[in-house]
Amino acid sequence: ILGPSGSGKSSLMAILSGSGTILNATFVIRYGMRRIARWAYIMQTCVAGVMLVLLLGDLLPPALRFPAFFLWAVSLFFMAGVTFGNLNALALQRMGHIAGMTASIVSAVSTIAATLIAAPVGLLYNGTAIPVVTAALICSALAWYLMRHLDD
Repeated sequence: ILGPSGSGKSSLMAILSGSGTILNATFVIRYGMRRIARWAYIMQTCVAGVMLVLLLGDLLPPALRFPAFFLWAVSLFFMAGVTFGNLNALALQRMGHIAGMTASIVSAVSTIAATLIAAPVGLLYNGTAIPVVTAALICSALAWYLMRHLDD
């Protein structure tokens, strides 16, 4: 399953991360879109915080650094699978009459915002996972704060 190119790892990550979308479809009726998104951001803030402490404190033995990063990355993509569909649906909720335009604007703003965040994070790369984990921690905490305080 794990070939020399690492494609098995990528496949495993995709399968594990994609399960977030499936679980979201299962739980969205029971718990609601906002609640699921809020809890996903809380959990990612906690997981990224723990990962950052492990990295900054050099608390992981070398043999566990990649597996820990892999698990953290899977949790990040899992959270994306749980939140993105819900957030898009929430953005379109009151815009039925202009849903197409709204979807285009949401997509464009999301892409531009992601680029404005990713470019500086990429420039901060120092051979460790610290910049990307820090960015995920900050973005997840900010998203959780906004979901909590900008609720209807």
